[in-house]
Amino acid sequence: MKKLYFLLSLLIFSIIPAIAQPKGEPTPEQRKEFREFKMKYISQDMEMNAEAQKKFSEVYNRLSDERHALRKEMFAIHRKIKDKTATEQDYATLNRLRAREEEIESKYDEEFGKFLTEKQIFKMKEAENTFVKKLHDMSQKRKKDKKK
Repeated sequence: MKKLYFLLSLLIFSIIPAIAQPKGEPTPEQRKEFREFKMKYISQDMEMNAEAQKKFSEVYNRLSDERHALRKEMFAIHRKIKDKTATEQDYATLNRLRAREEEIESKYDEEFGKFLTEKQIFKMKEAENTFVKKLHDMSQKRKKDKKK
């Protein structure tokens, strides 16, 4: 539990300087820090030995890179949909990208299965969801506080 509080406070203190930065793309250094923090958060209660931790980091970073590229494309299409400028081709592309996202998840589940137990894979996915939820909650709180 102490680790969780430490990691959350580390996240908060590392995000505060990022908030003070002008809007736009994060710097490579910020991206690296965020990735390292996320990796620590996700792997903290997966109970891995050092060798599995190393393999996990390598595979998870590849997964993150593929997800990032895919979601970047999806975000561009979602923006068109929001602006009501999307074409039928955009919707078709979005559907293909969603299918590709599922393929990527399956591919990496198999890869993780080579050195992680099913329980560890489950815990990884739960931690990812929790991490995203906490970031979302923090973002909503920040927006709410800004309006006051």
